[in-house]
Amino acid sequence: MQIAIRNLKTDDLERAHFAVEAEAIETLYTHNLSFWSTRNRDDLSEGEKQTIINDQNGASTPQTCGATDKLHKIYAETTRHGEFSLLEIGAANGTVMQRIGEKYPNPNFRYVGFECLPILAEDFREKFPGQTMHLGDVDDFIAKEKSFFPEAPFTLFYASVVFIMIKPDLVRKALEKAAKLTDQILIYDYVERPDVELDPSESLVLHMTNRPVYWFIHAWEDYFSEIGFKIADMKVANPTDAEMRSPGYDPQLRGSGYVHAVRA
Repeated sequence: MQIAIRNLKTDDLERAHFAVEAEAIETLYTHNLSFWSTRNRDDLSEGEKQTIINDQNGASTPQTCGATDKLHKIYAETTRHGEFSLLEIGAANGTVMQRIGEKYPNPNFRYVGFECLPILAEDFREKFPGQTMHLGDVDDFIAKEKSFFPEAPFTLFYASVVFIMIKPDLVRKALEKAAKLTDQILIYDYVERPDVELDPSESLVLHMTNRPVYWFIHAWEDYFSEIGFKIADMKVANPTDAEMRSPGYDPQLRGSGYVHAVRA
């Protein structure tokens, strides 16, 4: 079977831009899932487990600092008048908790997360015993009934570098579920609108030879309009020259940033 993929261009960062039709999206997403299955093996050595935990650096990078600042503002505005609560998928081992703690030490709020890697979920529970972490991926989150979330409604739904690795139809379903649980969504992801031509049946996918997964580039305006939300703020990260020379800067993440949406 011929896979429906058009090679649009390779940019100056050696990222291949592909226009991909629906059946090929399934093939590429299956590849992504195989990578996460490899990371989710039962026979990981203690060294491999520690490396995965250590890779979850909670500190903001030049690319994520805009999303972190937005998160800080939402937290501050909410806690002036009431309780802040957060629902997150792809929660890792508490990265968002650490980022809130950068500005607000020992923050007091309700947190519910979903994480698919047991070693990260377990590490979160050890670090934050008073908070809730569910072992599960985006499919598990979508499948849950609203009654599964007695903490709802949440102040904010949050996802950081999650949707970029998830196929479009699942991202749409995840946002539809989130819209039943909150009036406010913040996402750190690839948000730049690339200069490429796509047919209505195609999605944009990026691939780098030195990365193990494909990146799905999403049409955020369309997605949020479908669930009755509007984009309140969306910014592509624009690091300074000094930040781009720092160890935390990854040039292949150019085009990433945050999108903040609220119920229309």
